[in-house]
Amino acid sequence: MSRSSYDFIVVGAGAAGLQLVLSILEEEFFSESTILIIDKSPKKENDRTWSFWEKGMGPYDSIIHKSWSKGLFHSSKRSIDLNMGEYLYKTLRAVDFYQYAKGIIGEHDRVDWLQSEVELAGSDGTVIASGKEYKGNWIFDSRIPEEYHTDTDSVKLLQHFLGWVIEFEDKVFDTDMFTMMDFRDRMPGTCSFMYILPFGPRKGLVEFTFFNETLIKKEEYEEYLTRYLSKYYPGRNYRIIEKEVGIIPMTTYKFNRHHDGKLIKIGTAGGWVKPSSGYSFKISQRFISRVIDNLKRGKSPQKGVAKGKNRFYDSIFLGILEDQNDKGEELFDNMYSKLPADLIFKFLDEETSVAEDIRIMSKYANATFTRAFFRQLFS
Repeated sequence: MSRSSYDFIVVGAGAAGLQLVLSILEEEFFSESTILIIDKSPKKENDRTWSFWEKGMGPYDSIIHKSWSKGLFHSSKRSIDLNMGEYLYKTLRAVDFYQYAKGIIGEHDRVDWLQSEVELAGSDGTVIASGKEYKGNWIFDSRIPEEYHTDTDSVKLLQHFLGWVIEFEDKVFDTDMFTMMDFRDRMPGTCSFMYILPFGPRKGLVEFTFFNETLIKKEEYEEYLTRYLSKYYPGRNYRIIEKEVGIIPMTTYKFNRHHDGKLIKIGTAGGWVKPSSGYSFKISQRFISRVIDNLKRGKSPQKGVAKGKNRFYDSIFLGILEDQNDKGEELFDNMYSKLPADLIFKFLDEETSVAEDIRIMSKYANATFTRAFFRQLFS
């Protein structure tokens, strides 16, 4: 690496950082732009998976691990076949995405990759890594600010989970059908559920997930997973191939306060995780398109990226789960029993009209929702 000055410096080669780099490389407008990517990891392992819903073909279909055209929702009251319309639910393994992105990046000698910790990223465009100073016209930083961890004013829930990729001896899965949520064996008093992605007739991911404030011990996740598999796949022998652990913030924290001069926060650190669902991969694509458009128009990259009405809706949902976490099953049961899944997906993708928003909100016209609505309205 002979350069010390770049048009763009991207700190963090995760989903947001690499999708941003790929989008820049695709645009003729940036054909002469130089990019520095800095990450402490070589990105050679499957450290996570990303799932999202999408209509038809998408930009990463060539590396999608599996997709499903049918979905299920289970509550203690009912089981619902999800009407997904034109949507497919897709899962992408991180290692496949890293390999794909690095292959494209390797074709461009105007992109450098530095494996290092970042010691400083400043509003003046200065980055210090491995004891060397670099300058960027814009810095896109995916590191979560320290202030987030000490803040006490915002709602802070966590989507935390432990999943097993298992392989049965026999064929047990419908490979076209995934399970979005199964609340039938949730932990009492919590919003907790099973999430199932069948990768083949014998192999799939079974994950125990919480939307709440408190982490549990690894042994407790494992106890629920074991019990669930024994109850709903009785007498079926299986082996655990992989384990997946994750903690995703679901918060009303205003990450945009940390945009500073030439330093722009992205990914989780930029508020690019959908607060009410924990999904981030697809929403990052949409936010990146707005960043790219701003750059081409000579505007600050973060301008108008997140829409205010959507964050208001998210805050209502999170407020309910914070105050009455055991209401989570009822909340989702109302949603999936009264609305088609394709409209829910559209809403969670922040693509609905005001009329559609009103239709959705009307399904929650109960005391719990009304209290949360007015509390957020006047907070």
